[in-house]
Amino acid sequence: MTQEKRILAKEFRIYKPNAKGSGAASKFQCRTKWKSVDGVEYADLILFLESAQQTGFDSNKNASFGWSTNSEKNKGKSVTMKLGLPDIGEMLLVLKGRKTFVGPEPKEGRKIEPGLYHQNKHGNTSLRLKWSEGRLYLNISSQDKNKNVTKVSHSITTAEAAVLESLLENFVVELHGWKYQS
Repeated sequence: MTQEKRILAKEFRIYKPNAKGSGAASKFQCRTKWKSVDGVEYADLILFLESAQQTGFDSNKNASFGWSTNSEKNKGKSVTMKLGLPDIGEMLLVLKGRKTFVGPEPKEGRKIEPGLYHQNKHGNTSLRLKWSEGRLYLNISSQDKNKNVTKVSHSITTAEAAVLESLLENFVVELHGWKYQS
């Protein structure tokens, strides 16, 4: 039997609100999908990135964001991408300064890097993580099967990048169960 439930890992969130209400935020969520093979259960870790547009302010004047929910209220306000090992590897190369952007080089005659691209029956998602003029930027967008596009972008400080790098490295170690090997 396969069931999915969240592990007790805290989400890593990056908030970039602004006074105009046009900011953004991202969160990295680690989930566990429990699998049974030959009667033995084991945990398969899954990592998601969700980025959301700022939707305004709550009654306490704190920024609010359009995180995905089951309601129609925030539809088209966030983008979610399941991150596989190749995606995480690309992100780590950028965070460590070994590449300036994720994904392949732009095709001849083009200036914009294609980033990381995922497609499924519901549409597609594209992720760009790029160093530019000493700053790190995250851009994520999705297009559904009806061609509706949602885009979310924000900067990432070097301190946030350092924490993200550490979390991603540790996720890879945990995923492969190599934590306790010496």
